[in-house]
Amino acid sequence: MESRPVEPGRDDGSTDGDESLASEVAVLGPGPGAERTGRSKLGSRYGGRARALRAYGGGAETEEVVSRGLEWLARHQDADGSWAPHGFSRHCASGVACNGPGLPEYRTGVTALALLAFLGAGLDHRTESPYRQCVAGALAWLTAQQDERGIFGSRDGQYFYNHGIATLAICEAAILTSDAQLLQAASRAVRAIERGQQRGGGWDYTSARTDRNDLSVTGWQVMALNAAVGAGVPVEASTWASLEEYLGRAVRRDGSAVYADRGTAAGRGGVSIAAVGLLSRLYAGWSPRSRESERAAARLVREGPDPDARADWDRTYQSTYYWYYATLALFHVGGDPWEAWNLYLQRSVIPLQHRHGEGDGSFDPDPNWLGAAGGRVMSTALGVLIFEVYYRYTPLYRKLGLPGRAERSAIDGSPTPSSGPIGSPRF
Repeated sequence: MESRPVEPGRDDGSTDGDESLASEVAVLGPGPGAERTGRSKLGSRYGGRARALRAYGGGAETEEVVSRGLEWLARHQDADGSWAPHGFSRHCASGVACNGPGLPEYRTGVTALALLAFLGAGLDHRTESPYRQCVAGALAWLTAQQDERGIFGSRDGQYFYNHGIATLAICEAAILTSDAQLLQAASRAVRAIERGQQRGGGWDYTSARTDRNDLSVTGWQVMALNAAVGAGVPVEASTWASLEEYLGRAVRRDGSAVYADRGTAAGRGGVSIAAVGLLSRLYAGWSPRSRESERAAARLVREGPDPDARADWDRTYQSTYYWYYATLALFHVGGDPWEAWNLYLQRSVIPLQHRHGEGDGSFDPDPNWLGAAGGRVMSTALGVLIFEVYYRYTPLYRKLGLPGRAERSAIDGSPTPSSGPIGSPRF
């Protein structure tokens, strides 16, 4: 089947090789002292996309996944700009509606994930494209959900998931466009994240002072804060320092991690939370060539994507959520771990995308509680984001000038030095 390119990220550059990317692309969340601004902070979304695909292992087949996924998301967006995890099927045109509803309380987070999928392809609300109004509507709806304290969405239930993901989306959109209104919303959202940090350095389901530190919730706040730095929104040094201390307790040197330190899921491990731990520690200062990073990466590669195992989540921890976090973490590590993981993705995950009927372009929800929470919209957005990884960001190892293969470098077990505050993003 002919691949359908996504505008405006198409690139006809002919230069081959990973080395050609070093001077062209910069990573999201460059940290103090970064010299680039605007779109160049978001990998190769606007330029060098073809070269990034070749260098990091993507191609026509992965781009087909992105194109079809974005088309499905656009077809199932509500008129107000949001995506309804529980009501998207009302937009199905054929007689057989898509199944797989999610929970309505995650509408804010699911809308933000869908928006991130468009932003990941370099599609914003100012650049002309077939999806310009789609993105504009999503941004308008999302910013309208921000309350007087800076929180996105309702403060019912486990709302810090919604808030972290929404903050990440708004910050990425602000980086792409330098939109003053988005920057203001991002700043207020970051202040809310800082106020919601627990005394132990992590975050819980809400901003209430529970002294419970939840690594899954924390992972989204880390990504949001990292994006905020890229947007020029300041993050307090004390926030990073406290986070660093928490991650030192939650993520062990052997690459394993603990979901929470008290209450629900206290002490629970598993490969899914290990992926969150590795990505969070990379964003907070671990070198991708440290022994800790290599051990964590090896742990993830041993548990590659296994679609059939998702139904037994309590034993395997396999899910699209896991695949998304592991994809980002291993892409930043690079080398043999990334090459092995990328092969798993293309062999095991691409075939999961629907290619016919009303569901064309979508991914079925996981057959577990995660799939029931986010539904088809979440699984499709995450599926698209997974296969945008080749150009969505620049890998951390390249930004730091480290070898692309898995051989050891001079950096051994200690974090990479930074000109920024302790615990700030090193890239």
